[in-house]
Amino acid sequence: MKQIIIRRDAVFALHANVSLKGYPSYDIPLPSPEAAGPLLKNVVKEELPLDTLLREYQQVMAGEDSAVFARMYQISETSGLVIDGHICLYHCDPCPVWVRFEEKQWAYMSGRKYLADAWWFEDAEILKDIQTMNLIDFLEKYKGW
Repeated sequence: MKQIIIRRDAVFALHANVSLKGYPSYDIPLPSPEAAGPLLKNVVKEELPLDTLLREYQQVMAGEDSAVFARMYQISETSGLVIDGHICLYHCDPCPVWVRFEEKQWAYMSGRKYLADAWWFEDAEILKDIQTMNLIDFLEKYKGW
């Protein structure tokens, strides 16, 4: 299953905001460290400085936990799942908003919903269950209340 690095905080009306700022595509290259802060704040409402984003990005790439970024399993064209201590469903637009700086890239999502706790279950079992179980059975198994 495809995994992508995403910013944990969802951005409401993400695609509309990007379009209104005049970007013809949803791929936003950062031209320089100096220009990154104002550009990210303006387009994706990012509050963190680039150096913090890059440090947190490196943590995720090294397999460590990050409060800023996560690995998301893309379970359909418009949905993704982040599994850590919790199970969160993200709205993943068919054309994600990507930010690129040098060889690093991450996506911003437009919505997030907490579903349940991952407890002692493995990612593979959770991914199988989210695709095969009905909602009530899934929430009961994973204590989503």
